[in-house]
Amino acid sequence: MIKMNPLAVTIVARNEAERYLEPVLKQVEQYADGIVLIDNTRGEDKAADMARGYGAKVIEFPYDDFTQARPIAWEAAIEYYDPLFILALDADELLFPHSLESLELVMESELDVIGATRYHAFYSPFQVRVDGAWNPSYNHIPVMMRVRPKVPYTLPTSHQSGDRPRLSEEGMSMTPLIMLNILHLGYAHPEDIEHKHKTVAMRSDDNLSNRHKTIATTPSLMPLPYNFPKLAQLIALSPLWPDIAVQTQAFE
Repeated sequence: MIKMNPLAVTIVARNEAERYLEPVLKQVEQYADGIVLIDNTRGEDKAADMARGYGAKVIEFPYDDFTQARPIAWEAAIEYYDPLFILALDADELLFPHSLESLELVMESELDVIGATRYHAFYSPFQVRVDGAWNPSYNHIPVMMRVRPKVPYTLPTSHQSGDRPRLSEEGMSMTPLIMLNILHLGYAHPEDIEHKHKTVAMRSDDNLSNRHKTIATTPSLMPLPYNFPKLAQLIALSPLWPDIAVQTQAFE
């Protein structure tokens, strides 16, 4: 395998130590040259210590919105690692195994912005939701950017967690080529869905995405379309799914 150019991964976390942070860190450690974690817990959970155990640079910052945290993560990644690319993830997102192979192709390319298709696991890591705004066909977001120090860049102003840092259009190719696939686990556990349903109910429609507006509707689900056993080994590190690797042995 050709050695990849440096890649830094930024992760924004809030009360994630007891959810999916360790699976995410375990996977990122396999392919990234550096990790930056923005932690909002003020020491209320073990996220910071967990991330440091995987070699991450941790910045404790009490943000209220992702758009406050992502610029800090972006700047920190540049300061600590001087990377060629930055990949922005949430603390409940895993790359599908074949996307790890795509990263090498990205590093060797002339691309500036790389996008990902986001699959939302729903009620189980084994299945994804595909109705309406949940359909992966409509969930393409820019997640990985080339760092060009002399080119000014802008950062997102929307509150939606899908928004990642975007470089300015000056001297950059802004249309992302969709080369990665991400499994979003934020709705995988029934307790998460119940919690987010209550949170959504307290917010105005003006601040909700089409996906959040339909969280309580009857979902259309399909089996996870890619190799699940490899992901199951990671997800089993989460306190929410300690037996999931055993459940998937029949698929190996």
